[in-house]
Amino acid sequence: MKTAIKKIMIVAVAIVILTGTKFGKKSAERTATVVHSVR
Repeated sequence: MKTAIKKIMIVAVAIVILTGTKFGKKSAERTATVVHSVR
C-alpha cells in the first residue's frame, strides 16, 4: 500500500509539472482527495 501511494504521488507531481500550474493545481487537488479517500 505504501508503495502504491508513493507511485500515485509521483504520478501526480509529474502531471502537475507536465500540465502546468493552472490546470495542474486542479488535478493536484483532485489527486490529493483521491489519496485521502484511499487511506
